[in-house]
Amino acid sequence: MSNGQPDQGNGRPLGGRRVFLSASIPGKDWTGEYDPLEITDAVIACVSALWTAGGRILCGGHPAITPLLLRVAHDFRSVAETNHASDEDPLVTIYQSTLYEGMIPQQTLSLQATGLGRITFVPAVPGDTPQREHNAASLDRMRKAMLAPENDPAFAIFIGGMDGIEVEYRAYRERFPGRPVYPIGAPGGVARELADTVQGSPEYVRVDPEALRESAEYGALMDDILADAATRIA
Repeated sequence: MSNGQPDQGNGRPLGGRRVFLSASIPGKDWTGEYDPLEITDAVIACVSALWTAGGRILCGGHPAITPLLLRVAHDFRSVAETNHASDEDPLVTIYQSTLYEGMIPQQTLSLQATGLGRITFVPAVPGDTPQREHNAASLDRMRKAMLAPENDPAFAIFIGGMDGIEVEYRAYRERFPGRPVYPIGAPGGVARELADTVQGSPEYVRVDPEALRESAEYGALMDDILADAATRIA
């Protein structure tokens, strides 16, 4: 793992730091507005920018998101192979409850098999089942492991999602107080509601809170997010 010090001199300002990505496409039971294509575009722009900047991604194993990670990760294979040879972090570290161990999509398994990612399984809570109404304790245990201090995410980005996004947003802010958070609102989902809360916030130095809420120019938005984060992380 990197020593956590960003390297501004080599054009890769994140220097191996992990970034927490909380993203998902809402299910059919979500009654709010969202656009799955916009969520897809935002995730692809996000991970491309983070990996280009030398970052590593920490996330949960959402079945609609990991195929996107795999698609983009193939373009960064040489970076991943260099890291693997030096026993550093892969491009993405995925946390998943053993509750879903038999349901892992092939794309997620491929990330690990090709050395582009690493899957970390967290034991499920006895009595839980994979159903939405009966998995809360296991997901809570998984999130606590994912956001453990040793994983040390420099900042967090939130895209799309349902109630789990809000849970992870609040967990991140509780466990890493003062670290930057960037909810991207244009694709909708709960991340849009979170972006509503940053309006007028003095917290952001180099990114416009209105752009976090409204902008669908995800590449330009990620440039601003990275510039903002670089001013605020050690």
